[in-house]
Order: sequence, then C-alpha cells, then structure tokens
Amino acid sequence: MNDGSESIAGQSSERWVLGAGEIEFLWRHLREGVLATDADDWICLCNPSAGRLLGISDSACVGQKLSEVISSPALWRAIEILRRTPPPRPSRPVEIHIDGQSRLLDVTLHEIAPDTSLRIRQVLYILDETESYRLARMKADFVANASHELRTPLATIKVAAETLLESANDAGDSNAPGSGRDHERRFLEVLHKNVLRLEELVRDLLALDSLESARLTVKFKEVFLPQMIGDIARDYTGRLSDKGIRLETDYRLNTFWADRKLLKVALANLIDNAIKFVPSHTGVIRIRSEGYEDQVILKVEDNGPGIPPQDVERVFERFYQVDKARDEGSYAGTGLGLAIVKHAIAAMNGSVVAESTLGVGTTFRILLPQQIEEE
Repeated sequence: MNDGSESIAGQSSERWVLGAGEIEFLWRHLREGVLATDADDWICLCNPSAGRLLGISDSACVGQKLSEVISSPALWRAIEILRRTPPPRPSRPVEIHIDGQSRLLDVTLHEIAPDTSLRIRQVLYILDETESYRLARMKADFVANASHELRTPLATIKVAAETLLESANDAGDSNAPGSGRDHERRFLEVLHKNVLRLEELVRDLLALDSLESARLTVKFKEVFLPQMIGDIARDYTGRLSDKGIRLETDYRLNTFWADRKLLKVALANLIDNAIKFVPSHTGVIRIRSEGYEDQVILKVEDNGPGIPPQDVERVFERFYQVDKARDEGSYAGTGLGLAIVKHAIAAMNGSVVAESTLGVGTTFRILLPQQIEEE
C-alpha cells in the first residue's frame, strides 16, 4: 500500500538537487580561487576569483599551460614546492605583486588519483589573506617591539639579582636557616628564577616572530645529523649533567638536506622540552633518524611522565602547557617551545606530531620531505 510517503521522499530529495545554473552561480561567486590542470599541466578550469587574484582572465587562460599563465616567480616556486611535498600538504603563504599592488595568498594543492575517470589531476586553491596577514603582522610587530624593549631592563635586573645573590651566598655563617640573610637569599633566588623565565619568554617570542615573518628565508643544505646533535648536546651539557640525564642516539640516516638553522632550532627545543620533564637520574632522551621513501624521519623520545590523550593534539599551541607533565617539580618553561618547533618544521614543508603514553614517555616525530640544495 502506497500512502504517498515514497512520493514525498522523492520530492524532498529532488528539492535539494542543484541545477547547472545554480552550480555555475556558486562557482563564479566563490571567494576562494580554484584552478585545475590535467596530467600535462594544461588548465581545465579557472573560476573568476582565481583570475582576479592572479591578474589573469579566467576564460582566456583555460586551455593554456599553467607555467605560461602564472607570471609571479614566487607563486610558481610555491606551486613547485607543493608538488614536491608528499600529502598531507600544508598551505603555503606567498606574496605576489599584481598591478603594482602586493597580495598575500594562501595556496593549497590537491592531487586526484590517475586511476579515476576525471581529466583533472591537480587542483589549486588560492585564498587572498592580505588583510588577515596585515592584522596578524600588526599583532606580531607589537609583540616583537615589546619584547625588544623588555630585553634591556631584564638584563639589568638579572645582573643586579645575580650580584646580590652571589654576595648573599658569600656571607657564610650568616646564611644559617632562619636568619635574615637566609630569607634574603631565598627572595633573591626567587627573583633570579623569575628573571630567567622572563628572559626566556622574550627570547621565545622573538624566535616565533622570526619564524612567522614573511621575510623568513629557507635554505636547504646538507646536514650531518651527528654533528648537529653533538653541538646541541654541548649547549645542554650542564643541565644534562645536573639532572643525571642520558642522551642516546640511533642514526640510521646520518646525512640529508634541510635548513640547518631551522632544524637546529626545532631539535634544540625538543631536547630542551624533554630535559624539563624527564625524571632526575633515571631520565633518558633518545634521538633517532631514518629515511623512508622520499621522507626523512626524526624522533626525539623521552621517558618522562607522558601527556594525557586529550592534551596531545594541543601541545603545539602557543602558551599551552600540560599540568601533569610538571609532576617532577621542574621548571615549566614559556609554553612556546613546541610552537616554535611546529613553525620551524612547517617552514621546511615538513610536519611534527606528538605520541605519548602516560607513565611511559613521549615521542615527537618529525617528517621532512627529501630536498635538494638551494643556492
């Protein structure tokens, strides 16, 4: 028995099926630029937003080679880097100049498997983020300028605190527990500790500002990982020794291409993070490296308290800190170190993820696409 419900359901589904004219309307009014190419790099589709953002005619460019249409060397270089980067690909910011104006674009590349019946093989998504970048740059400039201004008074306070603390420690018996000098010494230690924390915060803010700058230059050179880790270890010799921490290495890949400065910043921050949280005298930090297909895999492992599952995805956020990771009573840091790691690795077209088990430890895994030297 047909009560009409089947007919109503059919009418309901048909109601939401868009016609060709409606799809065309949406396509032409997308804020995001969309440009598609076939296997031979001929342009198949180009919507008006893509044409406007690139300073080209969206109708005239269809049927042309992509390399002939893209006039900006910076944009073409970004596209080539995205093509060399294995999925999942992060979007790339790029600055172009069209009609005497500067635009900051976010470019994303999506590949379509060749075993489909579609002619399209690659789709470029282009979003104009000029205004968003301008506002973000204003905020970043404020933070950078404030940080620079803080450096001089902090250095003065630090020297004064260290001098007074040294004088209090040299006082000898007058530092007996309960004495006035003992209280003075403890107050000076608190002052000195917090000055060091502010100094580290200023340093991390400036480092993050540098990594986010559109002026950041990335240069891929040959990296000899054992030497880089040795240099970092020497910088942390005192802290490793004081806590009785072992630094172990397992290099299955010694040499690869990366930006040396950015990679050292990332690895140093990961090692610094591990030193803060591994247990004293039984702490172990292990550095591993290997190559897999077209990727470099680096791991920084520790046997610290671990990170709760609900916090693992958030540890790369600025100022995000995990309370349970500070059970050892160690210094908490600024909450910016892992954000610096994320930005440094992303600048090299790589990615970093955290894997952790409570009570066992944490592993930070860096994936970098194999690169070639850039002059």
